[in-house]
Amino acid sequence: MKCSNCGKEIANDSHFCEYCGNPIKKTHKNIMWIALAVIFFSLIIIVVLSGALFGEKVSQCDDVAEVLVEETPEESAPAAVVDLALPSGTIWYTFNETGFYTYEEAVSQFGTRLPTIEQWKELLEECQWLWTGSGYKVTGNNGNTMTLPAAGHPHPSGDDGNVYEVGSRGHYWSSTPHASGVVCGFLLNSDDVCTTIGKSSVKSSVRLVQD
Repeated sequence: MKCSNCGKEIANDSHFCEYCGNPIKKTHKNIMWIALAVIFFSLIIIVVLSGALFGEKVSQCDDVAEVLVEETPEESAPAAVVDLALPSGTIWYTFNETGFYTYEEAVSQFGTRLPTIEQWKELLEECQWLWTGSGYKVTGNNGNTMTLPAAGHPHPSGDDGNVYEVGSRGHYWSSTPHASGVVCGFLLNSDDVCTTIGKSSVKSSVRLVQD
């Protein structure tokens, strides 16, 4: 490089001109180092701030997730019983018992929860009945409802493992005996709902009332 004072050619790493003694200023190198230092520290600051902001966002997301979990209502299980505002105060269960039972089996297993024929008559007379295509929707005076399905029946002459007339006919036991070997029950199909009598050995559906 050349001396800025006398113009003589001097070594690049000189601090003074060997001809005129003029000090050599290396401002451009200092500026370069300062610029590099500024860039380096700027990058550090950006990384630190980005980490802090990201951590804050994650924290906010966790908070929102916790709020959503807390505010999401649990699905409530279907009610086991329904109050149809019947004059007797009888409370009916909302689902049939699984399977089919002879009269003796129903009385032995369910006892006083098996409705009487009078409770079936009250249900018929005090509620509105609407055929749904596979059973009846029963609505009380208070607007509460339950469904009695036409659950079909096993073969009257014996249980061959099949269920007949599902969706078109249903027979339910009452606890009221009618005569020797004959028991009062309740029959429903698309045309009619009525009390009936039947052999105690025939297997029928069971819908319970609350004790």
